[in-house]
Amino acid sequence: MYLPVSSKPGDPQNSKLLPFAESKVKVTGTHRLVSGLHTIEIKTVSAAT
Repeated sequence: MYLPVSSKPGDPQNSKLLPFAESKVKVTGTHRLVSGLHTIEIKTVSAAT
């Protein structure tokens, strides 16, 4: 499980993910491991094929 984050403070990522709720997706972006927590700064989101 990854926690979606932004490089800009106060920039929620929910609006990018909401159209894909309860679906499998392909997310590209920058992965970081912070204090044992996997985060991803979202670049693109698309439906999984």
